[in-house]
Formats: sequence, structure tokens, C-alpha cells
Amino acid sequence: MIAFKNTYRLAKALVAISKFNYVNSSYHRRSRKEILATTSALGIGRENELPANALMKMQWYMAEFLFVSDQLCQLIGHKSNQKEKAAFMHCGALLAACDMVIDDVELDGTTLRSLQSEQFNDVKGDAMVLYKACFRKFFNSLPEPGKQEALQFYRLLFEAQIRSKRQFDPNITAEEVNEICIDKGGYSMLVLRSLVPQHMEEAEHEIWFDLGAFIQYCNDAQDLHKDLAKEMKTFASVRPNLEAIASDLVSYRNNLFPRIKHSRFAENRKDDFLYLLFVMSEGILIKLKAFDRLCQGNFSYDKFSTIRKEKVRAATSSINLLRMGFGKNLNYSYQNIL
Repeated sequence: MIAFKNTYRLAKALVAISKFNYVNSSYHRRSRKEILATTSALGIGRENELPANALMKMQWYMAEFLFVSDQLCQLIGHKSNQKEKAAFMHCGALLAACDMVIDDVELDGTTLRSLQSEQFNDVKGDAMVLYKACFRKFFNSLPEPGKQEALQFYRLLFEAQIRSKRQFDPNITAEEVNEICIDKGGYSMLVLRSLVPQHMEEAEHEIWFDLGAFIQYCNDAQDLHKDLAKEMKTFASVRPNLEAIASDLVSYRNNLFPRIKHSRFAENRKDDFLYLLFVMSEGILIKLKAFDRLCQGNFSYDKFSTIRKEKVRAATSSINLLRMGFGKNLNYSYQNIL
């Protein structure tokens, strides 16, 4: 009976995930349309000063935030309207622009920190102009009851993004990396949750924060190859090996899931939410095994970093992940979460 139910839910989960994972999905099409409207209005065209992948990165952020916000709203029991969906999308655009100005524009500390609020005016260059436009759209889309809370969470996230520049320092400690990754993911989720116009109880803050941190850890694990190429220290690359990455992900998940299960939301919605999160995290764990196979069972970070990205993508295609994780996803049981 459980396997039959989970077969249906797995199909639903894969459809939901595809809206984020495929660039021709509705999430991505909507994000592209918004980016085109924004850049056209600003006069930012093909010849611009932005990093080569800036607009595509923004599109992925926006699509991810639309996806996550949909899952949050389903868990909470809130049906978002088009205005609210636009706010979620603007939030994703702002965080992508935030990454860009912090990582790619040389700014003094005072100017940089002025970008955390609406009180900044004189900006030059395409990246700063785009950031300002994204911030204005985000600020104007904030629901009044939670506006100050959302801005406070954004300021904390902004500080975490500033600290994240340290992730390119070869002397950074694993503890510092962990803290940065947790804060980036945690405050991102709290910003997003604050956009849902349903009261967030104080007791929920820690759950949302830890959920965001877990998602950040999962993203770091699956992006291991890309981040090694950039020589960026992440949750994954500061672990001694793949087994340690997998073990820490499972430990974090085992700590998080029971707290979500015992939260105030309806049982059926919590069950569906945790199942989707389980499927996604199992996909990451299967990717780690695929990374090991690419190294013929003799994994090292140096060896893995030399493998062509096309080969990594082929080994971790969606169909391969589904095939390898099918049985585990069917055996998921909400009752076994204690």
C-alpha cells in the first residue's frame, strides 16, 4: 500500500521538480519574461557590463524561488495570488543581483552596506543599475504586515553574502564555511517565508532557518564539481570525502524532518512536503555515489575536478538518478519519522 501511494506521489514530485529543473518550464518562462522587461526598461541590452552568466543565473534564482514558495504555500495552507507570486520572483531576482554586486563590483564598505535598504541613489554601471531596479521591485512588492521583518531578514542575508567572499580564501576554516553556508541558506528561507501573508510564529523561525540551511547544503553537495573549478570552499568541499558529505546531509535531515513533522500544519500537507524534500535529498545522495563512480571508486577532489563537466552531467542526468533511487523513494514512510 505504501509503495503504491508513493508511486503516485513520486510522479507528482517529479512533475513539481521539473518546473524548476527545466529551462522551458513555466517558472523559467515567467522569469525570462520578467528579466527581459526589466533589462529593456533599463536599457541593458546584448552589449552590457554584466558577467556573462548573470542573467541566466538570475533566471535560475527566480525559478527556484517560485518553486520553493509554491511548496511553502502548500505546506502552510495558503493559496498565493499573482501579486504574491511576483513578490517571490522579485525576491529571487534581488538575491541574484545581490550576489553579482558583492562578487563582481568593487565597492567600499559604506556603499556596500547602503545597498541593504532603500536609501541609496547614485549608482553607476549595469550591475548596480540592475541591482537597484531589483531592490525597488522587491521593496514595493513586500506585504505591509511583514515588510520590516522581511527587510531585517534581507539585511542579515546581505551580511552573510558579504562574508561569503571569504569562501575563496584558501585559509578559511571549515567552521567558518559551515557558518556562512548556514546563514546564507537560513536567511534566504526566512526572507521567502516572510513574503507569505500568513503569520509566522516565533517558534517557526528556527525550523525555516534550518530548512534553508539544509537546502543550501544540498545545493553545495550537488554543485561540488562546479565549485571545485572555481576554487570555492563550500559545505561539501571542506568535508574530507564523499562519505562525510553524505553522512552530514543525512544527519541534518534526520534532525530537521521530525521538527517539521511536529509543527502546527496539517498532517497530510506535512507528509507531502517531507516526501518531496526526501526525494530531492535522496537525489543528491545518489549524485554523490555517481561522483565516486566517475572516479572508478577511487574518489579524490583533485581527480574529480579534472573530469569534464559534460561527463558529470551525463552521469547525473535525471533519468539516471530516478532509476537508481526508485526503490528508496517508494519505501519512504511518514510514520517512521519520529
